[in-house]
Amino acid sequence: MTRGTDGSVDAAAPDSSKRATGHIALVGSAITAYAVLDAYTLGVVAFLLAAYTNALVVFFLVLAIQLVLNLAAGSWIDRNWEAWSAAGIGKRFEAKIQKAREGRTGTRIVGLIERGSDLAFAIAAAIANAVVVDGLARVLTGKPLGRQRIVATALGYSVFFAAIFSLLGWALRDFIIDNL
Repeated sequence: MTRGTDGSVDAAAPDSSKRATGHIALVGSAITAYAVLDAYTLGVVAFLLAAYTNALVVFFLVLAIQLVLNLAAGSWIDRNWEAWSAAGIGKRFEAKIQKAREGRTGTRIVGLIERGSDLAFAIAAAIANAVVVDGLARVLTGKPLGRQRIVATALGYSVFFAAIFSLLGWALRDFIIDNL
C-alpha cells in the first residue's frame, strides 16, 4: 500500500517488496522441489526412454536438460541467497550458521570449501546433487560461489545423473521390454 500526497492510502498499489519476497520464495521452493524430485521425474523418464530407444541419445538429451536446469538453479542460488535466507526462518537459521562458521570446526570446514578444487565440487555434486552442494557451500561459507564452481557442480551432477539412468535403462532393456 502507498500513501498519496494528501495522506490517503491507495490499497490498489502493489507492495513491490512483498511481491519480490513472494517471487523469491516461490522460485526457491521450486528449486528445492527439483533437487528432491529430479530422480523421480526426469530419472524415471530417462530410464524408460533408454530402455526403449537409443540409450546414447537419451544420455546426451538428459545431460543437456540437467545441465541447463542445474546451471539455472545454481546461478539463482548464488545470486539470490541473501534475499532467500533473509526471509522468515532464514534469519534465525543464518544467525545459527554464522556462529557455527566462526567456531573452530566451522572455520576449518569453511576453509576446506573455499580452498577446495573445482574437481572436488564436481565429485561432491555427483555424489549428492548440484543444488545441494551449491546450497551447502553457500550456507557454510556465507560467500558467493562464482560461475566456475556452479559450472563444476552442474557438470559433475549432470554427467553422473545422465549416465546412471541411461545405463540402467540400457542394461535392463530386455527385462523391461519383456515385462512391461
